[in-house]
Amino acid sequence: MIGGMPELPEVEANLRNFAAWCVGRRITGARPAALARRLAGREVKAVERRGKWMLARLGGGAGLGLHLGMTGKIARAEGDVLPRFTRAVFEMSDGGRVCFVDLRRFGRIRAEPSYEALLRRPEIAAIGPDALHALDLRHLREAFASTSRTVKETIMDQRVLGGLGNIYAAEALWRARIHPATAARAIDAPALRALARGIRWALRRGLREFPKGEVPAYVEEGAPNPFFVYARAGEPCRRCRARLQGMVLGGRSTVFCPRCQLSRRSQPG
Repeated sequence: MIGGMPELPEVEANLRNFAAWCVGRRITGARPAALARRLAGREVKAVERRGKWMLARLGGGAGLGLHLGMTGKIARAEGDVLPRFTRAVFEMSDGGRVCFVDLRRFGRIRAEPSYEALLRRPEIAAIGPDALHALDLRHLREAFASTSRTVKETIMDQRVLGGLGNIYAAEALWRARIHPATAARAIDAPALRALARGIRWALRRGLREFPKGEVPAYVEEGAPNPFFVYARAGEPCRRCRARLQGMVLGGRSTVFCPRCQLSRRSQPG
């Protein structure tokens, strides 16, 4: 399994599945029991994504938030057997059972009596502009100017950009030819524009892995790695054939090309 999932494209694909299986239907029951008490009888009116959160508007004005953590996904039970590592089950009025599957149990489920209360939760209210649909150069420039962190750490901050994580940040920086350890405040205007293009390219490429909403093979154990640099330290760069190198930034591993991604000014210390 590719580490660090799910990010914006994977969450978007799971959201499509959740919408297809739930919108327009009532939740007739749920597990664990605490969810059933809050959700039973409510219709799923609409769903949207905010960063890495999936948010559902429910009948009666209630709200449901799902965060897939690092290994979560939305699946539908087939027959009487629940998918392995099912953490929560939503029983729908059409007879379907929609499951929140979470191997490592880092995911989060939040049920609130009002959708507005759900949006006010600190972990949701703090999410910055969407990395795909609301990427704004001025906002990004201001965020870079006000931090002493590296560019990779900064673009992974969900308060700066919602939805971008370790994998697609590495891919975007490779595309933009920016060294991940470059100080964010050292990113000039041309590099900023290249980075914005790189972020959009990486995320759109990720979304193309989900033509019909299915979970792609790369999230499963032992599946081929479709990424250009992520988890490919020691392999040749697909652009210049130099050997890719790995490093740790902010406690997260990253891979880069020492020839393509030249450092402008690394973070002090």
